[in-house]
Amino acid sequence: MKKTTTLLALAAGTALLTACGSGADTPIAPVAAPQVAVPSSAGQAADTSSAAASGAGRLAAVPDPGASVEVDDQTGDGRTVVVREVRLSGGPGWVVIRTDDDDDDGRVLGAAPVQSGRSGPVTVTLTEPVPGSGDDDLTAVLHLDDGDGVFDERTDPAVLDEDDDDGDRDDARGDDVEDDDFDYRIA
Repeated sequence: MKKTTTLLALAAGTALLTACGSGADTPIAPVAAPQVAVPSSAGQAADTSSAAASGAGRLAAVPDPGASVEVDDQTGDGRTVVVREVRLSGGPGWVVIRTDDDDDDGRVLGAAPVQSGRSGPVTVTLTEPVPGSGDDDLTAVLHLDDGDGVFDERTDPAVLDEDDDDGDRDDARGDDVEDDDFDYRIA
């Protein structure tokens, strides 16, 4: 395990030094494979409790000044999404693709790790395919990693939208989160 961690750290450092030393605005791709924690059926039953429904089971969104996510409308096979650019300054995190449900947070379809700084383009491999058969509204949401390197929406806090430029997505606690809505057409 220590050898794998050391190799990942070396790969991340090499990618960062290469990008910084080029003098160009070179995108930095994530170096870790996405890991998404999927709650068991018992966990899903617990999420429907009144505490989870009221938002008590989720972390409050956290500030990260300068954080942003940008996604273009796109066409694909329903298994991947390309996020044009992500910026985080509060540490490594996740760009999470969700269904765009105006009444709640939406269902998580997939997540990809991103490093602190500017990343992009980032390809998110979905653990659940896009649910529709035509045009679907999806949302990319930023989360900070809690330090374990595995995305879990219960422990990795969403990032607050400091400038509230879209004003259309609040998490279960009512916080305005950093996100970008986009249309996805299955080809």
